[in-house]
Amino acid sequence: MTGGPVTLLNTGLPLALLSLLAALLPRLLLPAQTRSQRRLLGVLAASAVLVLAAGCGVFAALKLVEGADLGGAFRAAPGLALGALLRPAALAAIAWGPILALSGLSLTHRIEDLRGQDMRRGQ
Repeated sequence: MTGGPVTLLNTGLPLALLSLLAALLPRLLLPAQTRSQRRLLGVLAASAVLVLAAGCGVFAALKLVEGADLGGAFRAAPGLALGALLRPAALAAIAWGPILALSGLSLTHRIEDLRGQDMRRGQ
């Protein structure tokens, strides 16, 4: 962010929020009875993009709380301003990325269990 001290508000809270979103979003986006690993892969990719975008929003809100003029920054240099928000959002993926991967693994097991049930029923 601004290179200031690491606090619960500027580090812990965003990481917890984004990690929770990474854990829940794939389960919300994937239909409960899907049997397609390809569909799961698409949901995981969409979830990653959405969590990254949410991270940009969280860090933008934190910058606004700190008193930054985001509107002026985006008018002056939109690429640099977006980069200043994307950097901490992407770094937060160190925390939420493995959680998203574990959520995907759990959903993979659910899909394979459904496939196994279908095979036992002869479908």
